[in-house]
Amino acid sequence: MHHLLHERRARHAAHPFHTWLGHRGGRISALQALQRFLPMWAIDVMGYRDLNRYAIGYAEPTTPPERAVNAWADELTARNALFLNDWKQLSLDELLGWNAGDTLEFYYLSRTMDIHRHHRVTTTQLATTHADPMLRLWLTGAMAAAADVLLDSTRPLAVEAEAATGLRLDYLAGRRQVAAPHFTHDPVTPDQRDMAAEIIETVFDFMDRQLDLSLDVALSNDFRIP
Repeated sequence: MHHLLHERRARHAAHPFHTWLGHRGGRISALQALQRFLPMWAIDVMGYRDLNRYAIGYAEPTTPPERAVNAWADELTARNALFLNDWKQLSLDELLGWNAGDTLEFYYLSRTMDIHRHHRVTTTQLATTHADPMLRLWLTGAMAAAADVLLDSTRPLAVEAEAATGLRLDYLAGRRQVAAPHFTHDPVTPDQRDMAAEIIETVFDFMDRQLDLSLDVALSNDFRIP
């Protein structure tokens, strides 16, 4: 399982979206590049708290693996505040000009966000269907690995944007690292292995599709970032 996660992470890191972030040309600043795609990911980052509370986490953990799931998910959830601060630093409310109704319509009704919403529903189903903490650890591990890949790509842009503007972009600069619990080499049953493999493949398949969409939105400048 460790090898599958490593292989999917490497493939995810080679996605053209990451190539664009690093080789976008001189006409688009680091700040503009971040502004062009970040609104797509608010539903994922900010929605992780509810996913953790109602699907991944255990209301009354009684075993070390269950406590590990809760502790890890809580640490990942704590990064939400950094994302929200980066959103404010990037002046996205002002640039988008959305009111409350516009925001709800975009995230919960627009065709643009279909992939993100479908991913969230599928992730919730994977967590609630499998109460086994080992499977929830692999689910969290796949999501965290994909998030780390994205932050690996945004970090140079965030640092560049900070130097040019004086802003502070702690989330995009990856300044809050979350260490994974030691579980990837723990023994698993054949059934656990097969299900964990399916979970990893499902998460990264969706994340690849989300990057496809982010690339399209960024190249088209759908949010009309000046």
